[in-house]
Amino acid sequence: MGEILVLKKEKKSLIDAGKVELANQVEHVSQTQGDGLGYDIKSFYPNGSLKYIEVKTTWGHGNLPFFLSQNEMKFSKENKNQYVLVRVYDLPRNGHVPGKFYEIKGDLSQQLDISPQTYVARFDKGAKK
Repeated sequence: MGEILVLKKEKKSLIDAGKVELANQVEHVSQTQGDGLGYDIKSFYPNGSLKYIEVKTTWGHGNLPFFLSQNEMKFSKENKNQYVLVRVYDLPRNGHVPGKFYEIKGDLSQQLDISPQTYVARFDKGAKK
């Protein structure tokens, strides 16, 4: 639901800026290309430069912790000039009110308190049993 709200907001913002052709190119990539790209929405700034948007949504308040994948963190570092995390919160369960949001631009590792929560484990054939 949060991604849809941000998608609509992005298109409206570009249309309001007189950039209808850019608004028509905004893409919900997590739906069209899959959820592993490191962002959810490909959009544009009014000057035509790319904008990569990751959306994190919660029903509760904006200070609740949220999860980031290693891929999302890496993508934010590699594309820090074009990367925006949009945090949608206080989203009503009925979806009638747009909720609230804030944005974090750039390399997320430089702006958030990050702590590991999951690990990838593999059997090491050389390890003692």
